[in-house]
Amino acid sequence: MDCFWSPDFTCEHRAGGTVIMAQTGALPDHPQILAQYLDHWAEVAPDRTWIARRSDTGDWIRITYAQAQTAARALGAALLALDLGPDRPLLILS
Repeated sequence: MDCFWSPDFTCEHRAGGTVIMAQTGALPDHPQILAQYLDHWAEVAPDRTWIARRSDTGDWIRITYAQAQTAARALGAALLALDLGPDRPLLILS
């Protein structure tokens, strides 16, 4: 899985400061499901930091790819256990 992409695009400057950008090149192959990225990196680099934030004391709180994958799977299983699906959707407001 390649992590970097060099896009090809055009840039048109219009009156009033509007800028129109358009992708001209083909998009590279990519997973159709965003969770595939998490699965990939949880396999390739399970102990690598996926996301981190500072605690109230200034220490880093880190979540690895493996920890994120475990949490995502647990959340998915919990939602499936609630029998959610096309006939019983879930709305998340954030």
